[in-house]
Amino acid sequence: MNIVDYIPVGKENAITGEKLRMITGLTDRKLRNEIAIARRETCILNMQDGKGYFLPSNKEEVARYIHQEEHRAKSIFVNLNGAKKYYNKITGQAEFDV
Repeated sequence: MNIVDYIPVGKENAITGEKLRMITGLTDRKLRNEIAIARRETCILNMQDGKGYFLPSNKEEVARYIHQEEHRAKSIFVNLNGAKKYYNKITGQAEFDV
């Protein structure tokens, strides 16, 4: 199965994960894994607005997705600061290094 065959073009045609699971018969975990693998070669977008997955129909959709994901990645790293500080405190390390 090629998951890309089930993903429409354009944000206005986005397909939810729930609908993709119904169509493909995949579990949530397997669907997410298939999408992650496909994203290595194919531009599959999800704008985090609940509308679902889609292939881009224009460069603006791709630009918005890149901005969204870069912002999310930066936020994840910032949110790790508290955990790193706590880890360093309880281990006596000067900085996090596992």
